[in-house]
Amino acid sequence: LLSLLVSVLLASFAMRPILRSNKAQKAFVENASHELRTPLAVIQSKLELLFQKPDASILESSDEIGESLAEIRRLRNLATDLLRLTREEQTLEVVRAPFKIYPLFQTLSEDFQMVAVTERKHFAFQFEGDVEADYIGDKEKIQQITVILLENAMKYTSETESIGLKVSLGKELEITVTDTGIGIPKEMREVIFQRFIRLDDSRNLTQGFGLGLSILSQLLEAMGGKVEVRENAPKGSQFVVRI
Repeated sequence: LLSLLVSVLLASFAMRPILRSNKAQKAFVENASHELRTPLAVIQSKLELLFQKPDASILESSDEIGESLAEIRRLRNLATDLLRLTREEQTLEVVRAPFKIYPLFQTLSEDFQMVAVTERKHFAFQFEGDVEADYIGDKEKIQQITVILLENAMKYTSETESIGLKVSLGKELEITVTDTGIGIPKEMREVIFQRFIRLDDSRNLTQGFGLGLSILSQLLEAMGGKVEVRENAPKGSQFVVRI
């Protein structure tokens, strides 16, 4: 009886990771299904509306066509994020090699400066360190992390608001992205790195899917880096990445 009891307890203990994994997988499928269902419903309703106007020209139906195309783009972006997330989980290989760090961030800042101008926002870039210095690390993953942070900052700011990118190169690489957007409540600063977590759980605040920061967290874990979320006084958020 004692052996049986010990066996049951050990089996229960061994099953916990499997049950947690199964629960996480179920939640992931449910959230992914929710994200897929909404754009599909919109596309279906718009196409059905077009059938009710068989004699209408393309110009007359431009609103329905445009909204359908927008939802198709959202589906494509979601599929891309899901594939990227799966790929990163399976083959997260860090390739460390020397490269010039300043030109990487200069190019990124120029790209996002153009986006900011288009969206009537302010963008600032600051670099602290030797602009000619080499850095040994995974250039592609560092770029991906920075893009995720800058895209989030752009997404959660409105017209006339500001986004900042500051890079400091010393004993470690520090990347700081700030914004004067809606901010992140203190109780949300840990859970936002989970999949499908966004500030507005109605999923109508932005066109994102809550996967970017989850991907960022995996990339940093693979590279031995950390991220800290702070309040950007007097308004907005600040993400500080150290690698």
